[in-house]
Amino acid sequence: MQGFPGLEELNISNCRKLVDISALSCCTKLKKLVMWQPAIHANPSAAEREEEQALARRWQAYPRMRLLSASLSSLSSLEELYLGTSPAEVGACKWITDIEFVRKLPCLRLFSLRGCDRVQDVAALAACPSLLVVDLRQVSYRLESGGLHCLSSCPSLVRLILGQVFPRHL
Repeated sequence: MQGFPGLEELNISNCRKLVDISALSCCTKLKKLVMWQPAIHANPSAAEREEEQALARRWQAYPRMRLLSASLSSLSSLEELYLGTSPAEVGACKWITDIEFVRKLPCLRLFSLRGCDRVQDVAALAACPSLLVVDLRQVSYRLESGGLHCLSSCPSLVRLILGQVFPRHL
């Protein structure tokens, strides 16, 4: 990635074996990053189930979330960040577990966590006053613990997508 210091938009979706994105730290002008991952299906075929189990073992053996957080934190110019699953997919994303890294993304205007059902706390979004759009469909944030109160710190917010909130969290 060092050969692309002026890169402003990158889509690295569906890269199932991608674990280390630290090379992105040299992309200091990156404004849009799309990292939608293939969904973990509710009723996978035997082959899909075997592949998902192999990926789960790989992710558990590697500090994926810690490395992802460190890598994304260094991209302070990001304005749009798409994590989770693509709108074209049905299922869940199991690899995003927390979003503390957004505290270091002051320019973030659009943030999608669609399908990240392991994320239970979205309080870090309070550190992103420039947010215009937030997509939290299929995210397991807990409303009873003030789950969305953090967005009151985002005066520019014009669109909040909450579809498919899990009933047990209401």
